[in-house]
Amino acid sequence: MCAGTRRLFAEEGIARSIGKYTRMRNLCALLLTDKMCNTTLTPTLYHSVLLDQPIPFLRCLSTLAASPGKHAFRRDLSALVHRFTIRNPETLELAYPLNARAVGPMLFACLVRMDNLRHFSCSFPLPFSLGVFGALINGSHPKLQSIDLIPDVWEPLEILLAQSIKTFLRNHADSIRSLRLTSSLSRGAELNVLGPLLPSDVVFPSLAELEIGMTIFSHPSLQNTATIKSLYIHEAATEDDLDTQFSLPPDAFPSLQTLICPNATMLAFLPENTTRRRPIRAVRLNEASYGMESLDYNGDQSDWDELLELLPHLPFSAVPVTELSLAVWDLSIEELRKVVPYVRDLEKFVIVVDEGIENSEELLIQLGPVLIAQLPRLHTLLLSDMPLRVRSEDGEFQHARDIALQQRALAEYERHSSTLRRVAFAAEVGGWEKCGGRWCPVSSGYLIEVS
Repeated sequence: MCAGTRRLFAEEGIARSIGKYTRMRNLCALLLTDKMCNTTLTPTLYHSVLLDQPIPFLRCLSTLAASPGKHAFRRDLSALVHRFTIRNPETLELAYPLNARAVGPMLFACLVRMDNLRHFSCSFPLPFSLGVFGALINGSHPKLQSIDLIPDVWEPLEILLAQSIKTFLRNHADSIRSLRLTSSLSRGAELNVLGPLLPSDVVFPSLAELEIGMTIFSHPSLQNTATIKSLYIHEAATEDDLDTQFSLPPDAFPSLQTLICPNATMLAFLPENTTRRRPIRAVRLNEASYGMESLDYNGDQSDWDELLELLPHLPFSAVPVTELSLAVWDLSIEELRKVVPYVRDLEKFVIVVDEGIENSEELLIQLGPVLIAQLPRLHTLLLSDMPLRVRSEDGEFQHARDIALQQRALAEYERHSSTLRRVAFAAEVGGWEKCGGRWCPVSSGYLIEVS
């Protein structure tokens, strides 16, 4: 480090500001320059920990789990962590079998010392998820704001753990803003597993986001719905469960803006005859979504006749519905013509297609005058073939890699819209963004959704 740079870093405030905008690799290098940089920037390095690769996963856990006496300046690195995220199942699939005795204990050793932890998230089931959850809610994390865990549970929890969860929810009921409590179990089994976790003697007055299964939707603690803005109701687990009639009090969810629900429940939220309309702006039917999120899609496609019964209710929202995601067996121009009158306010439209698209060239070109020209505010159109990809290693739309066809379709869309700026012709490839007045392909990865 040159003398001028050293003088610049002499001010801790300046060093911290630089550290916030420095890439992780360069930040690690800065820590090695001198004691002041190391002391000042180490909290920045460990503030948010993201583990999404097997080898770094193990190395980072080992570092955080080590006793403070083994680190430079005898610091407790775990106490510096504010956000801890494990993402990508391969991380644990590769790391855990080889270190079955090490990973769990190392993670628990970290957690007990994460006094400043605010957010813990893991996007897939851990072999020891319940133990992690128990460690998080034992009262030693006073600043904890969110827990996102997916425990692999098939039977009621141990009494002490279930009681700890219920006590945790009761004690934090006034401040909980987001609650996700779901399972893939049948209705009866889900009720036995999840029902005992919710306290019946409190409500959640600050709750803004709720993700829940059909079974416990009517639980007493969830009946104060005035503050909920986002609601995700998971599909019933069996066909028998679908026979249960879904009803809703007319004054429930008065502030609801985002609705993700099975087809069978949508009409209850957007009834035709009511004086209290909900301000719903975004609707996802049958959990349909684009890209990686479609891996969770349960495969329950809609036929067009069913959609033509549901979509006429979108205008019964108190505000225009600007985002819509749905899943269909096939994509039909004639059926889209029938749908258009009810979705003219859309800004974002996601369509998951279960089967391949016949006559791709003709259909993609016709989307211009039939769909895009009729939706003057549309800025994002995403077509997903993820069901095909999940079923088959080489499954995808025939046009997924046909760049020339996609460019012709985009040129046609340009003739009909000045607002369109994001298009995907398939789930993993075929993504385009408007940049500098021209269409640019998304070079790698999944097309990032924006609202």
